[in-house]
Amino acid sequence: MKNKPQLAVMIVLFGLLGLAIYIFIGNQSGKKIPTNEITKIGIIRTAGLSDEEKQKNDIASVQFQLTDFGRNEASQNLQGFYLLANNKSIETLVGACVAVTGTIPLEWKNKSQNDPYNRSVLRITKIEKLDNSKCNPYAQASAGDTGESKKLTFRGAIKRATRVSPDINYDYQIQLKEPYLDNTSASGSPQETSSFDIIPSTNETWISLENNINKEVEITGYLAWGYAESKYIDIVSINPIP
Repeated sequence: MKNKPQLAVMIVLFGLLGLAIYIFIGNQSGKKIPTNEITKIGIIRTAGLSDEEKQKNDIASVQFQLTDFGRNEASQNLQGFYLLANNKSIETLVGACVAVTGTIPLEWKNKSQNDPYNRSVLRITKIEKLDNSKCNPYAQASAGDTGESKKLTFRGAIKRATRVSPDINYDYQIQLKEPYLDNTSASGSPQETSSFDIIPSTNETWISLENNINKEVEITGYLAWGYAESKYIDIVSINPIP
C-alpha cells in the first residue's frame, strides 16, 4: 500500500513526459523545412534555344527563360534562367515583369552543365506578376548611337517576336503598314521590307510597347545594324494610333 503514492506520481510524470513529447513533435512538424529556393525578379522571354541545344542540356521541354534583370542582380552573375514549369501558364506572362521562386536542379547547381549563354535552370514553384515599373530591363540602353543618324518614323502593328538565341534581345517586331525601301540593305542594293525587329531605348518605351501589343502605332527611332547583317529599329518614342 505504501507504493501506491509513488506509483501515482510515476504515472503522472510519464503522462507529463508524453504530453511534452507530443507538443514538441507538433511544433517541429509545423516548422518550414529549408528547400534551397531562390527568388529572382526579371522579364519572361522566349528561350531562343534550338532543339539540339535543348537535347544536349536535357531540357527538351523548356520554351521560356527569365532574363533582362537590369539593376536586379542575378546570382553568380548569371544572365538568365531557363524555366522548367507548365509552359501554358508561363506563356501568358511573356514580356511581363515577374518574381519567380524555384530551385536550381543539382546538376546545374554544381555547374556540371556548361551553358555558352551564361544561364542556369530554375524549376518553378511560384511565379508572381509584378508591375512593369518594378523591372529595369532597358536601364542601360541608349538611342541614336548604333545606326543611321537620321531619325525615322514608321507606322504599323506591334507584335511579339521569338528570340533566335537566348542572348539576342529581339523580343518585338513592327509589321509595317507600308513596305519600307531600305537603300543601305546588306544585299548592297535597295530592298523593300515589311517588318523590323524593334528594341526600346528606355524602360518607359518598353512599358509603352507592352501596352500596345497587337495594336497599330507610330514609332520613331534609328535604324541600326544587328544580328546576321539584319537591321532593327532603336525606338525613341511610341504613339498609339486612335
